[in-house]
Formats: sequence, C-alpha cells, structure tokens
Amino acid sequence: MEIILIPKPIRSNPEKIKHEMIKKEILSVLFIAVFVSFYGTAQEETTLKLANIYKNSTYQQKGFGPVRWMQDNKSYSTLESNAQIGGKDIDMTPSRANAAFSSPHPN
Repeated sequence: MEIILIPKPIRSNPEKIKHEMIKKEILSVLFIAVFVSFYGTAQEETTLKLANIYKNSTYQQKGFGPVRWMQDNKSYSTLESNAQIGGKDIDMTPSRANAAFSSPHPN
C-alpha cells in the first residue's frame, strides 16, 4: 500500500502580501539611505586641499635624511628629531655592510 501526500493548496492572503511588499520597500529605502550617507562621508575625507598638502603636511611621508657619509666611509650621519630640546641631533651610525657600500663622493 502506497501513501501519497498531497500538499495543501497555498492560500494567498492579500493583507499578508501587502505587508511583505511594504516591508521590502522600507528595507530598500533604509539600505539606500545608509549607502548614500556613507558614500557622502567617504568623499569628504578624501577631498584634497592645498592647505593640507603644503601648509599642514597632512600627506607628507616620513623621510629618512639628510644622510651624509663620514670621511672614513664606514659610517654615516643623519639628522634626528629631539623632542626634549625641540630641535635636531646629529646621529652617527656605523654601516652594517662596509664592503657592500661606499661613499658616492670619495675623499
């Protein structure tokens, strides 16, 4: 004996369908509003201004230097910031690979 299951017919409820459509519309509007607000915020932050580039040094990379080879060609000197005195110090550093490097300006 075989049992055959027959699914119940789906009854469409117009009120439920209308409620689901309104819910989807509200979610779509909220998604678009959030997307637009983030998009507008992101654009404000990436706006380049001449004052930020030249005066405020916002986009300036941290440099290394100036570097000068010492007369012995075994060490070099750099200017390093000194926050305690509000100025710069001359820092002499021995070269790690004396054989591999040489001064671009021989004695």
